[in-house]
Amino acid sequence: MITGAVKTLDGTPLPNVQVSNGLDVTGTDPDGRYALPDRPNQRFVFLTVPAGYVPADRFYIELQSQTSHDFTLTPHPPSATTDFAFVQITDLHLSTERRYLPADLAQDLAQIRREVGDQIHFIVASGDLTAGGKREEYEAYLQTLAGWSCYHAAGNHDDDADVQGQHYMDHLGPLYYSFDYGPVHFAVYDGEAHLRDGTEATPFAYVPTAQDTWLRADLAAQDPSRPVIIINHFPWGDEFYAQWRDFPVVATLSGHWHSTRRCADGDAIHYNTPSLGFGGIDQSPRAYRLCTWADGRLHSELCALVPQGLFPGISFRPDNTAGPVKHRAEDPTASLQLRWRTSTGGAIHKAPPLVADGRVFQAIKNEDQAAGNGLVALDAHDGTWQWTHATNDAIKNAPAHADGRLYTATVTGQIIALDAATGGRLWSRPLDYPTRRWVYSSPLIHAGRVYAGMSSHMVALDPLSGEEIWRRADLGPDDWLPSYPSPAARGDYLAVAFYTQPTSLAVLAAATGATVWRQRGDKPNYIYSTPVIGPHDTLYATSGGDLRAYHLTTGELLWQSPIALQRVQNRPALADGRLFVATGSGALCAFSAQDGAELWRWEVETRAPLFTPYARQGPTTLSAPTVASGRVYIAGADGYLYVLDAATGACIDQCDLGVPLAAQPTVDENRLWVGGSDGSIYALAIGN
Repeated sequence: MITGAVKTLDGTPLPNVQVSNGLDVTGTDPDGRYALPDRPNQRFVFLTVPAGYVPADRFYIELQSQTSHDFTLTPHPPSATTDFAFVQITDLHLSTERRYLPADLAQDLAQIRREVGDQIHFIVASGDLTAGGKREEYEAYLQTLAGWSCYHAAGNHDDDADVQGQHYMDHLGPLYYSFDYGPVHFAVYDGEAHLRDGTEATPFAYVPTAQDTWLRADLAAQDPSRPVIIINHFPWGDEFYAQWRDFPVVATLSGHWHSTRRCADGDAIHYNTPSLGFGGIDQSPRAYRLCTWADGRLHSELCALVPQGLFPGISFRPDNTAGPVKHRAEDPTASLQLRWRTSTGGAIHKAPPLVADGRVFQAIKNEDQAAGNGLVALDAHDGTWQWTHATNDAIKNAPAHADGRLYTATVTGQIIALDAATGGRLWSRPLDYPTRRWVYSSPLIHAGRVYAGMSSHMVALDPLSGEEIWRRADLGPDDWLPSYPSPAARGDYLAVAFYTQPTSLAVLAAATGATVWRQRGDKPNYIYSTPVIGPHDTLYATSGGDLRAYHLTTGELLWQSPIALQRVQNRPALADGRLFVATGSGALCAFSAQDGAELWRWEVETRAPLFTPYARQGPTTLSAPTVASGRVYIAGADGYLYVLDAATGACIDQCDLGVPLAAQPTVDENRLWVGGSDGSIYALAIGN
């Protein structure tokens, strides 16, 4: 048996304190004493630090190296408060060699302290704390975080150097544990526990382990009215969450995918947060999440880490939305004059505006709360409000339009048809397992069918009723990583592309969904953009480090040209025999659509890589380009709209809107519309 006591510094026993050996859970008796079975292969005995206390030393004891199994706690009144706040950070990938260094972490922590330091009580770091789980990385991590109260969780990179997690445990203690703060119980979960006993599984998948026995016992030991927040590196779905619905879980906090998603799931909200140190895979800006417990519930603000002084007067919080703007550069230029600006009531990231039937339709999102998710319609001429259709979850990309109807998809896989004139819902159809869905693509309406979904659940639906015509569930195992590529079609052929899936590109029979041809999804063949179908049945796509041309019906590779994409998921534009491709290295390139020869290259001069995956420094992130009347229009994270000559690449003009731009501009005749990260639509007249 493992026996010991929990007491204060003056020797006062503390009853009803929860103690565990990693499997069994017990509470201390009136004398502060506990007894637990001595289980094999258990390294620690640890306690759930109760609200109102902090450990005098550590919350865990090494069973092999420490003879005393007594814990000492110190009163800490701030942790007994009814209301409190903390910051979630995740996916630091801290290294002593490259990309994200201790000095970078120190800089980010200093910015967090400046912005919210007077509000928060502690930090939660939800995994991938280190780049490779090396001892020197853990040492640098702890040294840089000195002075902060921080609760740590392990991610997949934290055991790269040691699958058993020894390096993590040597520096940070148990891989899973719990603690109380205020009225809330927090449980930290080890998402790779199965690897420690040699169980093989699909990478990053949930696999039940003995840890689940501990978590069930831990949650069962709580007062049934005490709300629970689970911290886990991996943003799993119902395969993990469903078993905990008997308990009052109100939120989960995760990372791993370097992306943003808020998923409402009954009484719980699942928050996924992007990387602290560099741009997200879904092109979210690097960020932290400010969490506040007040009024008996959790409030969230996703706060982008934008370098000070880049956009004076703008506070990037919450989500990608700018706060009050004290100054905005709206001076007209030779070719672009601002006509109106209208706030949508939500955030705009990469979803471009859709213009049809005299209206501008804009997808909006809110990664913190339900309000601010949905579709908004504005009058295209003057920006006056037409209607809003609210959804429970974010819409990440543009809707499709045909015959007076709109078709859109939420990130959780709800396919919705709306009346374009009124915003009234005509029908909706959920894809299976909404907690597992990460739908970043746009639907496509073609040949009397609506195509929507992801590799693990691609469907063709009747546009009038929403009834399923066909389904493919074999193009990928799950919605692994956010994938913006959307379907494209011509005649009897439907092209679908998926980022980081076993099938990266496939052409299907549009009527039946049968495979015509497919391309494997290994890393050199990753598809980063919606396919573009041009004349002579040529299909163009950005793949790996190349721009490629395929024959639509046979899959024959016609040509490929190298291009440094930097993982941005921008759709190429095709016009007048040229392909225009924006890279993540600040370049816009024009290629011959016939043979792939590079015709010209333009490079942005500013440095605002806010939306570039894995980038902390470097050139400005550019949007997907739009081509009209011999000009190329492209937006930048530096707040500028750029106008280039399509034939030569010469920059004709630039217009400063004063807010970061990630979405592709939309052009119709002599008017341009673009969504800003302040949540506003900007309409500009195009001059000569």
